[in-house]
Amino acid sequence: MDDRKSFRSSYSSALVGLTMAVIAYSSMESSNYLRSIQLSSQSLRQQLESSGLHSVPSVMRNLENVSWTGATEGYFPRHNNHTETYFPQTQPRSPPSFQNDHPMCQRLAFPTTPDSSSSSLYIGNILNAGNLWHSYWERILEASYYPRFPENNTHILDETLQNIYRNLLLDLSPTHLEQGLLTQPKSEQVERVWNILEQRRLHPETSPPLRILAMGGSVVEGVGCIQHQEGIEKDLVGRDCSWPGRLEAFVNEMFGYDAVQIVNIAQGGTGTDQAWSIVKYWMYPPQFEGKAPDIIIHAFGSNDSHLGEIPPTEKERILELHQQGTFRLNQFIQSVFASHACPSPIVVHLDDYVGGHRQGALLGDFTYRMILKEVTGWYGNMAVSSAQVVDEFIYPDTIGETAFSPKWYIKQRGPTAGLYNENVHFGYGGHLAVVWTWAYSALKAAIHFCNDKDWERHREENGQKYFGNPIKRESFVKENVHRVKDYLPPPLDYDMDLQNISQAMLMEKTRQEEHCQAISESPPCIMAFVAGPEGQTDTKDKLGRYLAPWFSHKDGFVFERDLSHGFARKLGIAAVKENATMQFDFRNIIQPVQVLTVHSIKSYGEAWEGSAANFIISKKARKADRNATTGEDWIEVYNEVLSGVHNSKSTISYSTEMFFPLIEVGSDMKLEVKLVGGSKFKVTGMMLCSR
Repeated sequence: MDDRKSFRSSYSSALVGLTMAVIAYSSMESSNYLRSIQLSSQSLRQQLESSGLHSVPSVMRNLENVSWTGATEGYFPRHNNHTETYFPQTQPRSPPSFQNDHPMCQRLAFPTTPDSSSSSLYIGNILNAGNLWHSYWERILEASYYPRFPENNTHILDETLQNIYRNLLLDLSPTHLEQGLLTQPKSEQVERVWNILEQRRLHPETSPPLRILAMGGSVVEGVGCIQHQEGIEKDLVGRDCSWPGRLEAFVNEMFGYDAVQIVNIAQGGTGTDQAWSIVKYWMYPPQFEGKAPDIIIHAFGSNDSHLGEIPPTEKERILELHQQGTFRLNQFIQSVFASHACPSPIVVHLDDYVGGHRQGALLGDFTYRMILKEVTGWYGNMAVSSAQVVDEFIYPDTIGETAFSPKWYIKQRGPTAGLYNENVHFGYGGHLAVVWTWAYSALKAAIHFCNDKDWERHREENGQKYFGNPIKRESFVKENVHRVKDYLPPPLDYDMDLQNISQAMLMEKTRQEEHCQAISESPPCIMAFVAGPEGQTDTKDKLGRYLAPWFSHKDGFVFERDLSHGFARKLGIAAVKENATMQFDFRNIIQPVQVLTVHSIKSYGEAWEGSAANFIISKKARKADRNATTGEDWIEVYNEVLSGVHNSKSTISYSTEMFFPLIEVGSDMKLEVKLVGGSKFKVTGMMLCSR
């Protein structure tokens, strides 16, 4: 037994020694150091035998036929008895230097750092995000100070806040930030973004900034984000405190010009269902001047991780979350493409959800992150997770840690002290973590793009030399490797399987090519609004003016956004008494319509008990179609009742599509809404459209 233990120990030590030597031998930059650790098969065998290991395994038997060379003679073993090799028969040389003439890559690839004491920007001549971040961390810190003032781009943070920012940034090391990039964007997307930024830099008078639309729920809206500073009259609160504004200021400061414009249309209680309607029907904020954004940030991790109707068991909850989340993400990504001319806006995703909804098991809280990685990886969209970056700080101390996490436990004295408080809203430290996660992940994406560009050049220069390996022969590559151009794959759903995927991809590619030539970007709706923080319906008065041309009757419905009726800050049209009614009339419609999409609130508690509203769509009959018995002029084409309650202690917006027979151009139609249950109901958006 002791002999066998000795054998295993000696053998393991030998293999470890060999492995470490080869790793160091093939990766260290210093050729002098590499020469000092040159190995020969004879010396290795002597080491093995001196340790008592006389029976050398078969994996070591051919070492006599291998000569190991130093850094100046190549990195791989050459088989002396073979003329054909798996590697190029070239003169040994040092590692190739980074050679990439793309402007973005040239800016990243400078050989020295601002601080000569810092380490090299390269590891093995590959651009490295961690070292770049390390080298410029003080500039990154300065650019993070917020708020900044447009007139002179300065900040007024006091010394205390500056120290807090500094310590937060130092806590989130590159090792932590490395965890933030869940999926890598396609190279085509990176290059599109860079080209827009370059045009903005070179031609600021004629080229707009990179337009970014931030979509999300109450976390992105800034609920719970408060930055207090002594001597400042007003705290930084809510939307003014949240990460979209911070990210815009950070990027523009780092670039040195107004490179990006980020518009935050997040609204509490909304999810991907509402975002889907906005992109499908082009309800973009006026800041974009009728244009689609270049980038859409999808940041609904918290609300898409929440189930309005909660199944009874943890397993059922997790499965339901996975099913709903997969469907929503597929639908949203496909809708962005289907609703825009090519190239459509780039979709990127943020997971900022560290827990706080009533999932029970942590696995339920992590479900959204898993879904996000699966679906975005399938489509080639960039996804980042600030939640994954800060996990290490949060979970060891869910009571005391509040720099990056929500305040989950009530600390005040009294009967509620120490009780768990369901909460997903973190403070400004969490919003800073989101900014740095985006920044570091974007840097990684740019570096991956540059290294890929350099590899393309390397492949072109050296590809013909690698066909000594049968698996790499040119005929094999031509017959079996198909380089597919960029397009959106079919939805990753429960019906897609391996036998059908290739045919489905081909059909999808053909369909999308036809779509790109035929798509019209004209708005497809005769009425469309989402009552929100930006745009033509961001206040009660604006919402009223927008809807006034179609209102023919309104009794018991009011424009509302406050908390007096349990409506949780959400602007909309609210029923405030029993049997409330309202009616919209549309005369001589200018385009056909066949779908009504309604965003409505579902809530809980006594005030919402029994809440339900009836939506009725009718069209005016032509003379030949009138009812001969009653003489009725109107034909009902759709009727549905929506509930305003659910079994969750939350207030959430739901989206419902109502399809009906096509109503032709030139027709008259009407929409009636009647409260048929309870005394409360709220509509936060409606779209009457052709598709």
